Amino acid sequence: MTRTLTISALMFAAIATLVVVSVVLIGHGPNQPLMSDEQKEAHKALFGSDKDLPPITKGQEMQPRW
Repeated sequence: MTRTLTISALMFAAIATLVVVSVVLIGHGPNQPLMSDEQKEAHKALFGSDKDLPPITKGQEMQPRW
């Protein structure tokens, strides 16, 4: 009986932790931006602009050239 209570208490604690983490991570409101302006500038500097890639021309390879 003690083993069953211990396992169920651990399961309950794990589920409660997952719920709290998901609320914290997903719980930002729709009015809050995902990234601040400073973060957006750093993202653009690191990954380049957020423009779409040019279309693939006929006969162009899709695989990277190593």
